[in-house]
Amino acid sequence: MPKKTISALLEIYQRLLPQCEQHLAVLTEYNRVLDDYQTSKQDKRTLSHPETADALVLTEQEKIFDTLLQKFSATRAQTFAGFKLNIDKTSQLKNELCQAIGVLQFRNELLKPYLSDTEYCQFCEIHDALGISLDKIREIDQQIIPKIQTELESVKIELSRIRGVKKMKFAYGSPVSREPRFIDKSK
Repeated sequence: MPKKTISALLEIYQRLLPQCEQHLAVLTEYNRVLDDYQTSKQDKRTLSHPETADALVLTEQEKIFDTLLQKFSATRAQTFAGFKLNIDKTSQLKNELCQAIGVLQFRNELLKPYLSDTEYCQFCEIHDALGISLDKIREIDQQIIPKIQTELESVKIELSRIRGVKKMKFAYGSPVSREPRFIDKSK
């Protein structure tokens, strides 16, 4: 029983490690794009006046960034759902191993009697590499989330600024077209 459970656990680790590395590459790329976008946005703010009509229109770069943000959000949600599913499965397998072996908490050292030296080394290497990849994912994710929150706050401020510009534009007149008035000069 423990050998079969250990094999299932190793199989999940082997399947999860490339997924983690792939998601880590996506996060790293997105972090770079987010930094580039924020830098270019700061450069744009120094060049444009908020009252101009150009400031009221989304630029092509902002549209691309918005699309990228939506794609990233969907990818992140899907990837983390997959990670959660695999982590839940590994937790279940670890609990089964603990019950079969008769211990309360899982540790890699407990598997040594059930595996050959090469299998044990392979298991430990994959387990450690997976832990490192997950830590890097958490670290980059913790860098990205505040940047996205900052961007969201920036969008809220921009919307209130645009509303203010529009209100100011119509401060002395109504945007509604009125019917022309004719004055009878004969009276």
